Parts: sequence; structure tokens; C-alpha cells
Amino acid sequence: MVKTPLLLKSKVIIEKYKELMLMEGNGKLLPVFSNQKVNSYLKVIIHSFRIHKNITFHSACHIFAT
Repeated sequence: MVKTPLLLKSKVIIEKYKELMLMEGNGKLLPVFSNQKVNSYLKVIIHSFRIHKNITFHSACHIFAT
């Protein structure tokens, strides 16, 4: 077992989703969205910032990595 200190903001987020995690029983700490759903959220974000590029979850991962 490993103990990792968390920031207060992280603890608040974990507490927010703790009940959902127990209800779903899938063993995941936070909700996981499909690539299709993430892509639709990215389109909304890109549109709100008036960015004129096609950005997908896959390309966003590459952008973040570089």
C-alpha cells in the first residue's frame, strides 16, 4: 500500500464522486467518458474559443504530450 498526499481540491473532487463510484461498482475512482463523448465536449470548447481546427481526443493527447 502507498500513501500519496493530495491537495484539498483533489480531495473535494474525490468526495464528490465517491457515492457514484460505490453505486456503479466498477472500481473506477472518477467517471470515464467515451472518446465519442470527449470529442463532442472538445467541439463545444473549441467553438467557444473560436478555434478553427478539428481537434479530437487523440490529437489533444498528442498536443498535451508535446
